[in-house]
Amino acid sequence: MTRRALTYALTRQIMLWVAAAALLVASCGHENADCFPLGLGHTWNYVVPYEGSFSIRVIDVAGAKYTVKGESDESLQDVWPFSEADGDTGVYYTESGDTVRYGAGNSIVIIQPPVAGATWTDDYFDSVRVLGKEEVTVPAGAFENCAKVAYYYGGELDWYIWFAPGVGIVKGYEVIYDVEYNLVSADLP
Repeated sequence: MTRRALTYALTRQIMLWVAAAALLVASCGHENADCFPLGLGHTWNYVVPYEGSFSIRVIDVAGAKYTVKGESDESLQDVWPFSEADGDTGVYYTESGDTVRYGAGNSIVIIQPPVAGATWTDDYFDSVRVLGKEEVTVPAGAFENCAKVAYYYGGELDWYIWFAPGVGIVKGYEVIYDVEYNLVSADLP
C-alpha cells in the first residue's frame, strides 16, 4: 500500500470514528430529550408514601391530543398534573411545538427543553420556573439531568415536579400538604 493510500485509509477510518462518536454523543445527550414523552400505551406507575399508588396511561391519540386514564388507590384530584384522571377518560394533554398543556385551558405542564431560569404563567399557576437540573433517585431508579420545576399558585409555592429526559415525571412534591409521589416504573413502548 502506498503512503498516499495509507494516509487516505487512515483519514477515512478516523472520520468514520469521529462520525460514530458524534452520533453516540448526540443520541446520549439526554439533556434535551423529551421530558414529557407522550405516546399511545405509555404508562407511568407511581407510589405516594403511606397513602397508596396510581398509574397513568395514554389511552388515545388524536393528532396532538393525548387522552389519559388514571387508576389509583385514592383520588387523583389534587395530584398535579394528573388531577381528576382517575376513572375519567376526558383528561388529556396537548402538544404544540415545544409546549405540553393540560386539559382545555391554558395550563402549561412543561416547555421543552426545560432551561434553568425559564419562567411562564398560565390560566392556573401565577408563575412556573425551571430551577435547574438535578439527579433524582426514586423507586424506579436514579435519573440524571432531571429538570426541577416550581409551580406557584396564589403567590405561594405549590408544587415541585422533576422531569427526567426520555421518561417524563419521576417525582412530584406538593409543598403545602407535604405530600410527594415517586415513579415506580414506566412502560414507554
